[in-house]
Amino acid sequence: MGWIFAAFVALALIEYRVGLFSPLEHRLSDLFARIHATHVASDPAIVIVDIDDKSLARMAELADRWPWPRSVHGELAAGLAKQKAKAIVFDIMFAEQDRTRPESDELFNRLVEPIGNVYFSTARMDKEADQYGVLLRDMAKPLGMLYGRDAQPDARANLLVPLALWKQNARLGLINALTDRDGLFDREGLIRRYYLYMPAYGWKLPSLPARIGNDLGYRIPDSESILLTWSVQGHQHVSYSDLYEDSTANVRSAIPPSFATKSS
Repeated sequence: MGWIFAAFVALALIEYRVGLFSPLEHRLSDLFARIHATHVASDPAIVIVDIDDKSLARMAELADRWPWPRSVHGELAAGLAKQKAKAIVFDIMFAEQDRTRPESDELFNRLVEPIGNVYFSTARMDKEADQYGVLLRDMAKPLGMLYGRDAQPDARANLLVPLALWKQNARLGLINALTDRDGLFDREGLIRRYYLYMPAYGWKLPSLPARIGNDLGYRIPDSESILLTWSVQGHQHVSYSDLYEDSTANVRSAIPPSFATKSS
């Protein structure tokens, strides 16, 4: 019987180390998810704005080649605000200031500032460099961060902070992927779950969806991650250029001449 026990221990260690049986569990989970997805309707209140080929071509005429002046995104946000959007979310990193067009960054921030419900992406980078990162206590308000008694007051985290944003415009959330590895040679992994919060030194860093949901008054589970619910229907999509032209006419006419650029 000793060899049976030894084999059981060996298999348990292999499963712990490399997830020997995880692929089977994942395949079953994927099967149930595909079946469930056929009965799930996407939320019609969520609209995804695509920076597609059509938009890249049209916006090159209206503004410039990609990356566009940031004032373009500010104009779009201001136009959407007039349509009473509950939340305007940019899945774009505004990590660096535009040193060749600083007036565009300023106009972008001026347009975003009065809206109050524009959200931006940030990301947790290599944890090995946390000691060189930002103080988490300084990010509590921008991230809408939660913390408990064990939160380390001087802890730092290596976050990709959007430096193009004015401090008062920084409503942030993490967009880090949470992946499953389905085998020994699977380096990329699949996204089946999504972070609600990433723990860091006693702090809870919210994901972008969790931050927005919390601000809008939705009940957010008190767990680190959730299993994603997929829908075969998908959300409504609209081309960036179409939305820009439809929603920004009044915004563009109200931009002061001192900020006049090709994009405004």
